[in-house]
Amino acid sequence: MPYDLRESNFEDQKRGYEMKAVSYKTILVVLFFAGLLNSGWLLLALSASAQNQEVGIHEIKAAPEKFLNKKITVRGRLRSTGRNYFTDPQFVIEDDAGNSVDVSPWVPLEVPPPMPGKEQSPGDRPLVMRDFLGRKLSVSGTVRIDHMKGKHFLDVESAAEETGQ
Repeated sequence: MPYDLRESNFEDQKRGYEMKAVSYKTILVVLFFAGLLNSGWLLLALSASAQNQEVGIHEIKAAPEKFLNKKITVRGRLRSTGRNYFTDPQFVIEDDAGNSVDVSPWVPLEVPPPMPGKEQSPGDRPLVMRDFLGRKLSVSGTVRIDHMKGKHFLDVESAAEETGQ
C-alpha cells in the first residue's frame, strides 16, 4: 500500500492549526490578566483583601507567631538601638509603655552629597533614617522572623509621621 503524502500532510496541518488556536487563546487570556494588572484593577482587588490591620506593639510582643507573614500597622517612636548608626544599624518602634518591635530600614541610612556646583535646598534632599529618629510614626509592613537572631521584626513598607504629637 503506497503512502499518500497529501493526506498525511493535511492531517498534520489540521493539528497544527488546532494547537495554534489553543496557543492563541492562552496568549489572549494571559494578555487580558496582564492588562488588568497593568491598569491596577487586579492589584486593587488583591490589596482590598490584604488590608493592614492596626496592632498594638504589646500584642506583637505577647504573640508574635499570630502576626507572622501578616501585613500590620503599628504606632510609636523610632529609636536606634545599634551601637553605631552606620556600622550597626538597628531600629525599633517603641510605644508609650516601653514595648518595642524591631523594624527594618525603609529608606537609606544616608545619601551622597550633591555634585559640586549644584545647589540643593534642604527640602530637596531625600529622606534618610535619621530624619525619622525620635518621631512618632505610623509604620506599616509585614511581620517576619530573623532566623539568625531568632527574633520577629517588622519588614517596613511605608511610614508616615503622626500629626499632633
